[in-house]
Amino acid sequence: MSAIIRQDPQELALHELSAENECNLDCQPVTDLLNQRVGINFGFYRPNTVGRRISRRMAQFQIDELSDYLTLLSADQAEVDALVKELLIGVTEFFRDPAVFSALGELLFKLLK
Repeated sequence: MSAIIRQDPQELALHELSAENECNLDCQPVTDLLNQRVGINFGFYRPNTVGRRISRRMAQFQIDELSDYLTLLSADQAEVDALVKELLIGVTEFFRDPAVFSALGELLFKLLK
């Protein structure tokens, strides 16, 4: 089920737009499920960001309805993990970069002198 299906880029973009608009209306069931499963509350994330990430995952499985994707998430922990990873990557990348933290530490040290 986790195999990536190749699609026409234009078709994929249209699918993402459609799913994003739907998700902007009601992404809460997905964010609630993620909160239950992994203990992270994505309810405070920007709806457009969450919608884009969910729609991208839906497109990979050729799923058109958010309710069908929710069913997949309910049954497949690997998909839950994949969606969580996709939602977190842009947010946590800063915190996982040792060079950025080193530079920040040096700057803060200079400011606090």
